[in-house]
Amino acid sequence: MRAETMPIACTLVGATLISRPARIAEMTRTSLVSHRVAGRQLCLSYRPEAAAELRAIVELERACCALWSSMSRTGTPRSC
Repeated sequence: MRAETMPIACTLVGATLISRPARIAEMTRTSLVSHRVAGRQLCLSYRPEAAAELRAIVELERACCALWSSMSRTGTPRSC
């Protein structure tokens, strides 16, 4: 299924439903350098020292979110 046709639904429950968004918000508050909308893409740039936390969050999200699981990522920074 393509990402454009995949339903967006959160499968988190309990404490994780509260802690995951808080974790993402904290990383964004402390490490987001810039953002830009490019058509249907949201381009986010984080400080280099946030790379490990960003990878960890993406992997957690891929495990519970159908939309994330259909997307690929690279281990290197790229521009959007």
